[in-house]
Amino acid sequence: MEPIDGDDERMLVTLLWRGDHTTKGVALRSGLCGFRMPLMTPLPDSDVWYASFPAAPDTRTTYQFLPDPPFETGSGGVSGDDYVALVLHDGWTADPRNEKHFDPGAGSNIQSVLEMPRAAPQHWIEMREVPHGRIEPHRFDSEALGNARVVWTYTPPGFDDTAPAYPLVLLFDGYAYLQMSIHHTLDNLIATGRIPPIICAMVHQLDRNVELSCNEAFAAAMAKELCSAWLPQRYNTTLDPARTVVGGISLGGLGAAFCGFRHSDRFGHVISQSGPYWWGPGAPTPASVDNPDVHWDWMIDQYGDSGLLPLRWYLDVGSLEVSSLPGIEVDMVASNRRLRDTLRAKGYPVQYAEFPGGHDYVCWRGTIADALIATLGRR
Repeated sequence: MEPIDGDDERMLVTLLWRGDHTTKGVALRSGLCGFRMPLMTPLPDSDVWYASFPAAPDTRTTYQFLPDPPFETGSGGVSGDDYVALVLHDGWTADPRNEKHFDPGAGSNIQSVLEMPRAAPQHWIEMREVPHGRIEPHRFDSEALGNARVVWTYTPPGFDDTAPAYPLVLLFDGYAYLQMSIHHTLDNLIATGRIPPIICAMVHQLDRNVELSCNEAFAAAMAKELCSAWLPQRYNTTLDPARTVVGGISLGGLGAAFCGFRHSDRFGHVISQSGPYWWGPGAPTPASVDNPDVHWDWMIDQYGDSGLLPLRWYLDVGSLEVSSLPGIEVDMVASNRRLRDTLRAKGYPVQYAEFPGGHDYVCWRGTIADALIATLGRR
């Protein structure tokens, strides 16, 4: 990291990869380059490859390298099927010279963490000497969906099954939230009185592209089977929508917004962390935004064209989630701003934040605390 002459707002960040005489190219994946995955530049007369980016001094993001990618990515990245193949490539690797790592788990490769000098501390994710809640895995069989999945539950310290009903938080991509230390965050928020004791249910996705893309059957199963029957039969969870939250990261944020829209009689709060609100039904992945057959911004329009629902919102998105790929809409900031403005114009209470980072677990693990305080914190 080094200063940039004439730019007091940003610093220059240079990422390095050391290859060998056989290395023909190195691709980079990082919030610093948005959703592109460009090739790094070889340093003349060496086996070192580099890429430099200006970044705000409070940025937090991740990065990975892919030596000898299967095709040329170029400075602008790739699109179409090549983009999907590159995203799913199993050769992405962390920086061996950076001790700060994040493990997404579930077969995903470890990511290196970049924290700029003024990155905000993430105190809530730390394991502290406070009373700890309990995490338990369960098998949830859905008659409506005709399948079974894991649902993890968090019960607070001192959980009492004879106490008045606890507030309920439902989170999609449950395994990811566990990897983001959600249990420590809940312990700490409860111990400091920032939120009341709650029960949190974290749902595993069998096919997140299907289930979280505004899926009527999945949303109904979550509202009616899981949150209105299965959970209350096992725990004293509230049935009051004003004390019930549904939330998620990325596509899970979109899924949470849809659950709130279709089932505001069960969910009174929506948490969306980097939701893709440019999405439209039937949009392929990657999606050509020039396709006239897709209703882009569909979820935004549903809220804009309907009456006011009894929902409160927490929305956030990373300031680095703005890069555009050829034929692919990935300007997450613009679409989240459009949703924010639409909701506020309709009269919804919305807390909105743009954090200095990318589409990153290491950012969401910190902002989920802000989201929980915003939706369940004592007012």
